[in-house]
Amino acid sequence: MFGRSHELIWKSDRPSSRKKSLRIFTDASMDSSNVGISFVACEGDYVIKEMTGSLKEISVYRAEMMAIKDALSWIKTEDLKQWSLDIYNDCLSAVTTLNGTVALDPLTGA
Repeated sequence: MFGRSHELIWKSDRPSSRKKSLRIFTDASMDSSNVGISFVACEGDYVIKEMTGSLKEISVYRAEMMAIKDALSWIKTEDLKQWSLDIYNDCLSAVTTLNGTVALDPLTGA
């Protein structure tokens, strides 16, 4: 799923001197009958969380947005306050939609 170049859609404003940095990649793809969604969270070269799902009767754009939502939901359930977070997506429509609207830190709401 992660074949194309991903654009940064959100970068935490936490100081880079934090000990841990987390990169999250979201994606969606379609075959003839299903749409797959996924996200993967990486610390360096190590995958610390993967999520995949399959949906029917949904556009790829909406699936891309759902993959981003799932990643943000996971972030909210974890204790990641000491982490620097970057979220990437390869769907230009999703990036354009979110550009300027994802200004809040998903952990603190600030």
